[in-house]
Amino acid sequence: MTLPSKELDGLWESLQFDEPLQSTLLRAITRMVSFSSRKLNKWTINWNRLVLLWGPPGTGKTSFWHVVQNYLCSILVSKAIESVEILLEEEEDTFVYVFVDEVETLAARRERALAGSEPFDAVRAVNALLTGLDRLKHHCNVIVVCTSNLITALAFLDRVDIKQFIPHLSNRTIYGVYKECLEELSRCGIIGGASFDVVQVNPDDPFTALQYVESPTENLTIPSFDEMLLNYQMFADAVPKQLADAACESVGLSGRTIRRLPAMSLVMYGPSRVRYDVRTAIQALRTGIGSERKAKVEAQ
Repeated sequence: MTLPSKELDGLWESLQFDEPLQSTLLRAITRMVSFSSRKLNKWTINWNRLVLLWGPPGTGKTSFWHVVQNYLCSILVSKAIESVEILLEEEEDTFVYVFVDEVETLAARRERALAGSEPFDAVRAVNALLTGLDRLKHHCNVIVVCTSNLITALAFLDRVDIKQFIPHLSNRTIYGVYKECLEELSRCGIIGGASFDVVQVNPDDPFTALQYVESPTENLTIPSFDEMLLNYQMFADAVPKQLADAACESVGLSGRTIRRLPAMSLVMYGPSRVRYDVRTAIQALRTGIGSERKAKVEAQ
């Protein structure tokens, strides 16, 4: 796949984190590339141009790197380290990004490898990877990016220059993901449109009480998390508050699971209808969340 690729359109926007991780890492790697192009003395500036994205499974580490790589405009290839070295020698003026997904399968600490059922093969694989990484560091036109679920089990941790943790999503970010998914289901005609507001019972009296109002519309428009906190949190039955409660119940689930839950919950737990209202969708979503949490506990 040649990058930038239209196949990855929208992936950058779909990745939601509490911190601006995409722009932070993109800025850091861009500077690393810029510094490397100055032909720094490798004995004076001792770095490996090695980046590690680590965190729990399903938090978006691989997708995260794909969107950064798409902005960096390189080419995806599948090569062994020896083949990468040949490629680098042929393209000395071209920056190459080597991506190793789930590197813990190759780079377990040697003491752990020795404890396995095939210790010598495992140690040989670890040694080959470490030797290969050390050889690649002499090519100033290469940056290696790895992902891992188990940072403490890696043999090359002291070689890593940038260690970026990709965490589980917070309830604020999960709310944003659910809002995006439900609005997309509405855009496609699966969920009916609605808008939400908080107004005074008597508009002519500034001291009158507030009331929650739902109105049918063509498309679903859900308030942002900050708007929910400001205006809707006091109304327990309000759709934004119900969605916020669903987001709180989802904390600890993987990002991969969270993004598929709104649609899959309707498929699994929604009534037999052609079109659903948003309350039915959220009720099905909360049922799906409960099922996922139960399965997660049983799997431990």
